[in-house]
This record gives sequence, structure tokens and C-alpha cells, in this order.
Amino acid sequence: MFDYKNFSKILKSKRITSTMLSQRLEQKGILITKDGIDGYRKGAIKNPKNAILEAISNICEVSIIEFFSDFDKRKEQITLQEISDKPDKYSKSISNAFLSTMPNGIDKFIENYLLLTKEQQEDLLHEMKKMAQENMKF
Repeated sequence: MFDYKNFSKILKSKRITSTMLSQRLEQKGILITKDGIDGYRKGAIKNPKNAILEAISNICEVSIIEFFSDFDKRKEQITLQEISDKPDKYSKSISNAFLSTMPNGIDKFIENYLLLTKEQQEDLLHEMKKMAQENMKF
């Protein structure tokens, strides 16, 4: 569910006013007034259109999922494919707290994984799956 508090917090942290956001959206061909943006910020508009949220997330340089109340749950559901498609966007979205719960070196693994071609990524995942299955045999 869209969370106006998260939305407002992100805009505040990025130092983007409603007027500024309205102007930047207009440059992208999306016409939303300052009052419309304020409606998102105050929770008066409950379900913004995905195309609008996608444009706003690009302007704010965050993942669209950060605008939702179940962000923590959703960020765990992001697939490696999605991350590899937009590595800059998602690398900013994944918090250090999340990475700190992972085994040592996972952040370096992800960085290196993202440098591989899609074919190399698929090969690596296939090999890792094979190794894991072998370790599970008793």
C-alpha cells in the first residue's frame, strides 16, 4: 500500500519540494500540480498511478518500492534479475542494515555479480544451485 509518510520522508531527505517535483514531472510530460503532489504527501491521494510513481522514483533516485508501507518486506522479494537490470537504482535502495545481516563478503559478491553479463550470471547461479544441492546430500 502506498505510504504517504515514506513518500514525504523521501522527498524531504532529497530536498525536493512539491513545486520542484511538479516542475520536474512536467519536463517528463507528466502534468501534476504542486497541490497534486501535496495530496500524495498528505495522504489525500491513496493510490497514485504506477507510471507517476515510477517517474517520481527516477527523479528521487530511489526504488519505487520505497514509497510503500511494506517496503522492508518487498525489498527482500527483489530478484537478482531486477537488481541486475537497474543496479544503480537498487544499490542505493538496499540498506547497510540489510547487508549486515548477510554473510561476510555478500556485498562484494553482489557488486561483482552485477558486473557479469546476463549469461555469466545465469551460469553462476546454476553452478551455485548445483553446489548447494550437493551439500544437502547426506
